[in-house]
Amino acid sequence: MADLEIPELNALLEEQLRALGPDHPDTLMTRHVLARSIFHQGLSKEAYSLYDELVRDRIRVLGSDHPDTFSSRHNRALCRAHSGDAVGAISEFAELIPNMQEALGSDDLNVFHSRQQYALVMKMAGLTEEAISQWKALCRDLRNEGSKNY
Repeated sequence: MADLEIPELNALLEEQLRALGPDHPDTLMTRHVLARSIFHQGLSKEAYSLYDELVRDRIRVLGSDHPDTFSSRHNRALCRAHSGDAVGAISEFAELIPNMQEALGSDDLNVFHSRQQYALVMKMAGLTEEAISQWKALCRDLRNEGSKNY
């Protein structure tokens, strides 16, 4: 599905909405891939709006602690940062990461990835010292915890 162009993803989404309904996991995944494709086209604000709606729906359908919900929250925060609101994205990551750690464990690869992006967004916001501190903590934890699983 990741290889489909935006018009093809829109057509697939229309078909899934008709055949499967808006709450089907495949429909939700297509919405996620569509938002990601729009983001990769440089349309961060549009992607943010799609992710914002998708996060609400995934929480309602899958629950707040579902890995797919976390993935959409992560991407929403990135879109927010690339839309010019790095400070708002920092707040989203600061809320997301502890939720992920509690549900998935602190040594989960997705948690490490969100922590990495959190540090990068801090750098985007001009919070260089805070970003360096986050990077150091991430590197330490990767050495200590990550080596057990990866």
